[in-house]
Amino acid sequence: TAVDRQSTKEMEHEVGSNCVATSGSLLRFARSTMASASSSKVKLDQTHFDVLLVGTDLPTSILSAALARAGKSVLHIDQNDYYGGVWAGLTLRQLVQWCEKSRAPGGGGESTTGKETETEDISFAFPYFENDTQSDQRKAPPELPQILSKLDRHYSLALTPTLVASTGPSIDALVRSKVASYSTFRLLEQTVVFIDTPGQGSQLQRVPSSKEDVFKDRSLSLIEKRKLMKFLQSVMGQDSAGESERETASSTPYDEYLRASYGLSDKLITALSYGISLLPHRSSPAPSSSQPARSIPTSLALARAKRHLASIGRYGNAAYLVGQYGGAGELAQGYCRASAVMGATFMLDVGIEERLKFVKGEGGDGRKERWEMQVDSVDGKITADWTVFPEQHANDLIDAASVKIGRNQASRDGRRVARGVVILDRAVNFSAGAAAPSSSSSEQPQQQQEQKPAEVVETALIIFPPGSCSSQDPDDAATTAVASNRNTQTVQVLMMGEGTFSCPKGQCECSPYTRAHIDIC
Repeated sequence: TAVDRQSTKEMEHEVGSNCVATSGSLLRFARSTMASASSSKVKLDQTHFDVLLVGTDLPTSILSAALARAGKSVLHIDQNDYYGGVWAGLTLRQLVQWCEKSRAPGGGGESTTGKETETEDISFAFPYFENDTQSDQRKAPPELPQILSKLDRHYSLALTPTLVASTGPSIDALVRSKVASYSTFRLLEQTVVFIDTPGQGSQLQRVPSSKEDVFKDRSLSLIEKRKLMKFLQSVMGQDSAGESERETASSTPYDEYLRASYGLSDKLITALSYGISLLPHRSSPAPSSSQPARSIPTSLALARAKRHLASIGRYGNAAYLVGQYGGAGELAQGYCRASAVMGATFMLDVGIEERLKFVKGEGGDGRKERWEMQVDSVDGKITADWTVFPEQHANDLIDAASVKIGRNQASRDGRRVARGVVILDRAVNFSAGAAAPSSSSSEQPQQQQEQKPAEVVETALIIFPPGSCSSQDPDDAATTAVASNRNTQTVQVLMMGEGTFSCPKGQCECSPYTRAHIDIC
């Protein structure tokens, strides 16, 4: 997600009277341990609000802007001193602090009630500076090398890297709300799939997704190009007959459908399945897989392909946009800014002294039912008609004696993912994985080809299909050949170069993502 769009779909569930919890808005609540003198507390002109929001993650920030625009009085608080929650874009020092906090007891990895929370395991290391820092920092507090400390502000590392489709509700909301004016984007320049062919080695195969890409791809034969164009045109030109064909093939695995209906090669099927439809795993279980059978309907794969193709051309020859300066964190801050312009009140770096309590009976303001909360920076209690907070932290946020808490465990099923942030000291060379040009009898063109500089790519999506990665030592052929040691889920890596302002000049950020059903380390 964050290439996987499922991770950005927020579901709402009633928890109590006038109380809504958003699942997936990954904000960690912790009691403030900082003593606050009464003289440092501020007195708000307004202490009762229509809605109290806890956490400035992207979904809650969008809700904040919508409520404020609808004329509701909104108080939006966050325990962090930055916007975005786990959608934030952090400097390198902030990232180290986030890891340290999440490792601590009662931090992001363990709630005060012992329930499972959003962060279960964090590993942090600086291999390039292993002589200056501890080589294994899984259990030790991470230490920031002195050289990197000087470049701290040059990093804006996204905790949840995301892609924004060029067409769809996400970009439409950005434009309509004018939040797009607060953000900058780059086109996703390339999508490549890791192909490992026995006897031929491995390469990064570029995914052709438009007519222009198909005709420029020199690795495809003329027959393959014709078959691929037939498929692309069929997806974009679905009529009633096409819909009937999809319904008929809905029970057929996607790879078998592409092979039978269009005669596509295995290489093209892999590119279409994981590079365009972005399937999270195989469309049909592998024969040697020990995972339970979980097939993907062909209709869903075709719908994803159509969404991808429909997004090409709006802003350029790319289907997705990549946010600069941390991506989703900037979007969350933009929605918070739009909410503040419409009159919402924001408070960052606050601690909750008293949990949310649902109070019945007429209060001093004449209201019969309300939510009450005490924070360390405000003089007096805050009340609200509605409150919105992360569902997984309901036990931490709500006084259970005042209201019965309902949990929807189904909303958490399948949402466990593994993410990473890898900083490289050079950009990924995509030209090395491209197909070699045809040989020529003239030596001069060959010399010109050798002198051609490597293609500079600032943004790319690198995809490792199921079965292409091994969790064992690559030098141990005996273990890497075993199917059980290979990934059963697609691994997607969003690459962002210095042009996205996520890292200093000459460096490159790669953010791997996969559904955490296996050990991928």
